[in-house]
Amino acid sequence: MIQGNSNPIVLNHDLGRFADQAALEAKYATGRPGDYATLTSTGTIWSWDPDTEAWVDSLVPGPEVPSAYRDYDVQSSNPLAPAAGKVRKFYNNGFKQIDEDGNVRNIDPASVVSQAIFGRSPAYWFDNADDNIKITDNAAIHNIFDNGGSISAFIFPNSDGEDDKGKVLSKYAVSAGWRLQVAEESSGFVKIQFRQEFSITDGIWSTGLSVQLGKWTHVAVVYDNSDTGNDPAIFINGELVEVLETSTPEGIRNSDVGEDLYIGNLESGTSTFDGSIASFKLLNRVLTSQDIINYFFGMKEWADEGADGIDLLSGWDFTDGNWGYNNNAVIIDNNTFTTNGISGSRINKLNLLEIGKRYKLKIDGSVTAGKILVYLSNGLIGTTKILEDFGEIEFVANDFHIVLVNNSVSTNDITTLELIEVGIVAEFSAVGIGQTGWTGIIGGEKFTAQNNGATPFNLPIDHAPEFITNPFTTDIQSGIGSKVIIQPAGYEVEDIIIIDKGTAGGLSAIQVAQETSGINLISGKALGTGETMSFRRSIVDHNVYSVDKNLTFTYVGNGGSGSQIHVKFRRVN
Repeated sequence: MIQGNSNPIVLNHDLGRFADQAALEAKYATGRPGDYATLTSTGTIWSWDPDTEAWVDSLVPGPEVPSAYRDYDVQSSNPLAPAAGKVRKFYNNGFKQIDEDGNVRNIDPASVVSQAIFGRSPAYWFDNADDNIKITDNAAIHNIFDNGGSISAFIFPNSDGEDDKGKVLSKYAVSAGWRLQVAEESSGFVKIQFRQEFSITDGIWSTGLSVQLGKWTHVAVVYDNSDTGNDPAIFINGELVEVLETSTPEGIRNSDVGEDLYIGNLESGTSTFDGSIASFKLLNRVLTSQDIINYFFGMKEWADEGADGIDLLSGWDFTDGNWGYNNNAVIIDNNTFTTNGISGSRINKLNLLEIGKRYKLKIDGSVTAGKILVYLSNGLIGTTKILEDFGEIEFVANDFHIVLVNNSVSTNDITTLELIEVGIVAEFSAVGIGQTGWTGIIGGEKFTAQNNGATPFNLPIDHAPEFITNPFTTDIQSGIGSKVIIQPAGYEVEDIIIIDKGTAGGLSAIQVAQETSGINLISGKALGTGETMSFRRSIVDHNVYSVDKNLTFTYVGNGGSGSQIHVKFRRVN
């Protein structure tokens, strides 16, 4: 997308790097919408303008500088050896860099954000009408702000969105959850607003007019909802900004369990973001200002070592009244208990875990006999045993408790006991972007979101060699029917897949006509009741065009409620 355009040019075909405009034009005298290349002479991205039919400088910085940032160890004063012309040393404070000659220059944070996005991060464009990306609720993303959590995203707003409150991230229903939005557009800027639902009065906080329209901006929110006196810290392009509390929370936070997470909208579809969103992340730990600066500049991966939540057993004490025991186990002091040889002798801390969430447990110490077993169920169900003897383990909880067992006559001295929620609970990265979803990691497992209309862009050929169109949302039924799917410029039709749901009489006389070519891709095909069929081997024509073309589907019959058509396209130029 080119900065400043309210209707973005979608840059989805990377032609590579060229020395200058002449070199680009020598290789590509003409282009097509979506083509772009990086010119080393200007350090910016040039794109094909379909209106003027010419290559134009989009003034978007190319990827050269961010790759240089990632070459350096920001945690020490010793820079790694740079390639010629690269940044020699990075300063976390003040956004400065030193070139190889020792010259110091300031870095414009907005420029760096643009470079980071266009250098390595595809994104999604939301239409200010009804687009959204839906992540089905998952235990790993439940109530991330309990005891401290963080959210982050790169945004490119064109306005304050549908209904003047375009949503960036939302895990919300009436009287439940939280949301992050842009609002109160004025003089080319918008405010960032964050809201957490509480049992009596909701907490609402807002920045000033801190985000400029038509530019990429990095936004991060750090918040702990365990105390109504806590305010969120909001960072814009790595810098902490002033926050105004417009509604003071009262009561206790309302749980978001059961609420899906939406990017770019509310579940109701009435608060669509106007612009683009990239690289959102959720963590159940409090990020430091240094963390945010590092992430903003692309200096650290989000899944880096130590990016975890607080220790849920911090300051543990077996004598504090929160630990129980049975089968003649006896608590001696804050870190020692004895067992008498009866099978299942144990101490426990109940209702500490949430099923489905990922944790790390570390336990160490000494025993006079036997060994320590760790279960997650007080009934010692075998499937909940996670450790036999001292050690460390990362696990997904399948019960609620931490239970320490020794079946021998033993004095058990525990010197280390840590339980930490894994910090990265949701990370949707650039490499996961596609036409039908956004694949990332939730709770340590691969997870695919559902894309409902948002447009992916800035996808190079080697990043997204193919995609599948969204299926028709209306059923393939009602006698003789007709549907149209767009064949994008530069793509060939690789497969046509039709799904009959088996609630009606099937389909016949299936035909797909390609605009311009005058050739039917398939014709005279039939699909029985309840069948799913690929017509890949039957496709007659794989023509590729420089502009979008219509594929018109006609058929006779009724595929039943929920029947669908998918077309799989493959990029070829």
